[in-house]
Amino acid sequence: EISVTTDSEAAEAVVELFNRHGHGQAVIEIPEDRFEYELEPETPPTSVIVKTYLRADGSASAAQRRMEEGLWHLGQVYPIPEPVIRELAEKDWAEAWKQQYQLQRVGRRTVIVPAWEEYAPAPGEIVIRLEPGMAFGTGLHPTTRLCLRALETHCPEAGELLDVGTGSGVLAIAAINLGARSVLALDADAAAVAIARENVVMNGVDGSVTVQHATLPGGDAVPVHFLENGGL
Repeated sequence: EISVTTDSEAAEAVVELFNRHGHGQAVIEIPEDRFEYELEPETPPTSVIVKTYLRADGSASAAQRRMEEGLWHLGQVYPIPEPVIRELAEKDWAEAWKQQYQLQRVGRRTVIVPAWEEYAPAPGEIVIRLEPGMAFGTGLHPTTRLCLRALETHCPEAGELLDVGTGSGVLAIAAINLGARSVLALDADAAAVAIARENVVMNGVDGSVTVQHATLPGGDAVPVHFLENGGL
């Protein structure tokens, strides 16, 4: 396990580096007492922990070296300390992913719940169940959290939305629960598409969300009627 504590501005760059060289997708851990921070201009950057994992085989040392080199270069721009590296036993590896994903409250109404946890929603809450061990968009990323907050306020009633780079499908699922009529969810990663489809079915919105292995074509290829009907 390789982890780095940094601010939310640098987190995206670290995630990109870890995704490139780590095993699976990097995860962002936000301290529990900061789950409800407001993303306002005057709010100081949030401290987050970015983690990734390497297989304990011959490829690990080369991947670790590339990450350390990348972190050094990022450290010339961002406040990035030395990474913390620890070896996990096989059973700890299996549980490490689950430990990163706990129940999260985002905004005023949205609650993201790991698939294995029981949760009784309060009146008015919107519950999204995810299988986060798959690690394609868990709601922990600052950008995802900002989008979820924006959907709570600006989701068009009965609108048709476009979710490009859907990952786990978390934003598409949230949009339907917040009043959108339909969502076309696209992702260029076939594994992410399979995961998103599973999560869409798990949340009972497969009749309203269409997940496709695709991305936007070049030019102005989005249908005009889709944009007129509130596509985002």
